[in-house]
Amino acid sequence: MSTTAATLLVKVESDTKGAVSDLDGASKGVSGFQSGLNKAALGATAALAGLAAFGKGAFDAASAAEQAGGAVDAVFGESAKVIHAFAKSSAQDTGLSSAAYEDMASVFGAQLKNMGVATEDLAPQTDDLISLGADLAAQFGGSTSDAV
Repeated sequence: MSTTAATLLVKVESDTKGAVSDLDGASKGVSGFQSGLNKAALGATAALAGLAAFGKGAFDAASAAEQAGGAVDAVFGESAKVIHAFAKSSAQDTGLSSAAYEDMASVFGAQLKNMGVATEDLAPQTDDLISLGADLAAQFGGSTSDAV
């Protein structure tokens, strides 16, 4: 073998070993990058699922509030605006959300109406009963909705 051929053989072998080493390093880098992408995808999937659950919860809450408002309108008729006004401050006054207040008000209002209470007395008596439940909950413990 001539000196030039031997030098060329050493050079090719040396370049090949370097290329293999470079490819191994690149492969490890790509593998690490892929692993990072997989972890990021899992995090993004979890975040998206959380957003979807939040969106569904918000939609359900809005739907329940709309139904509660409709029930109040049906039971109280022209005096429904009084119950809606009570419901706006119900979180501070009784510890109930507006929708929960209106749900309970529609039940009480219907019961009082069926017992013969005059239409103009429905809203104040309903509010008095819900307030009484809130006072009982404060005095003896438990939730306002349970007491009402």
